[in-house]
Parts: sequence; C-alpha cells; structure tokens
Amino acid sequence: MSEQQAGLRLHPGIIASVILVSAAAVAAAVLIIRKYCFPVNEATYRYSVLRQMEEGYSAAAEEDGDRRSRTVGEDSDEDLLE
Repeated sequence: MSEQQAGLRLHPGIIASVILVSAAAVAAAVLIIRKYCFPVNEATYRYSVLRQMEEGYSAAAEEDGDRRSRTVGEDSDEDLLE
C-alpha cells in the first residue's frame, strides 16, 4: 500500500454510522411518502365516522333512558337545571 491509500482508510465505526444514518433516512422517507402520497381509503374513513356517530348516539340514548326510567314524581337537580 502506498502512503496515500493508508491515509484514506476509513474507520469501521464511521462506515457503520453512515450505514445506520442512511437506513434511518430511507425509513423516514418511506413513512413520509406513505403518509402524504397515499391518502386514506374513503370507505374506511366513512366507516370510522359512522362508527363514531353511532357511539355518540348510543351514549345519548343511554342518558335519555336513565332519565326516563326514574319515577314520575321524582325531580333531581339535573332535571331542574335543564
């Protein structure tokens, strides 16, 4: 080996760190591209919105059921505030 080639030799730690940083950059690029370039399926989005609405309606219906199940003459602070 000549003196120039011996001086250009890289440490294995530098090579490993370059490989790890490059792999991390590629992984981040893939995640960013998937997030912004491939939108969520419209049917999946609509299903999740409908499911949230159903959960909201069922919770409201349970509250109404609790209020209606009380005896007729019973007044609570909750009813008086409404």
